[in-house]
Amino acid sequence: PLALTAIGRLATAHVPVNLVTGLPIGHYRQHKEEFAKMLTGKHTITIISRDGSREEKSININKVLVVPQPFGSLFDTMLTDEGKLKDKRFLQEKIGVIDVGFRTCDYTVSDKMRYSERGSRTTEAGIARGFNIIASKLREKSGVNVELYRLYEAVEKGSIKIRGQEFDLKSLIEQVFKQLATTIANEIDRLWADDWDMDAMIVTGGGGKVLEPFLKSQLTGEILPAPDPEDDPR
Repeated sequence: PLALTAIGRLATAHVPVNLVTGLPIGHYRQHKEEFAKMLTGKHTITIISRDGSREEKSININKVLVVPQPFGSLFDTMLTDEGKLKDKRFLQEKIGVIDVGFRTCDYTVSDKMRYSERGSRTTEAGIARGFNIIASKLREKSGVNVELYRLYEAVEKGSIKIRGQEFDLKSLIEQVFKQLATTIANEIDRLWADDWDMDAMIVTGGGGKVLEPFLKSQLTGEILPAPDPEDDPR
């Protein structure tokens, strides 16, 4: 349903669509063919606008390419909005991708744009692990159970107001994210122990933007700058 909703907003009715989508590393090998099969073919959907008006649409998906999700982050870095290559080094080098999500962290290796299954894994080291610790500390101090999704603004600001009382989070955030970055760095050392010929790494994902400053000091090698999600017009 989520895929068809997105396609329905972009595709023209009855015009065949070629689709590129992704799955987390932990689901990629087992479900990629099944997922592609589910999406391929004709789908009739109803789009309901904010004013309540309904539009029936027929979508014809011609081909589906399922890639490991971190490769989507890599494509976003290496391609312009028009799909043109920014830098040939991505085609010539071995790049490690660290894709930090909310619940999970995906690792993969692009060896001259070839997917390395041996160097790929999904772990539970997502940004939510850090948010859980912050929420737990706030509950101890204020007695209020702050939902994790409500911590985004507080983490960015460095403080949160609960029942009129301001709580400074700066030192706690630094401590928690430094610890999470250490966990990720240790996972990378184990997973990519044999990939000593890695040319560079890139930290991506919603949690990557937050953790990158803490990860940089703990990773050995060149770290490529990732695109800022806020600058993406999509």
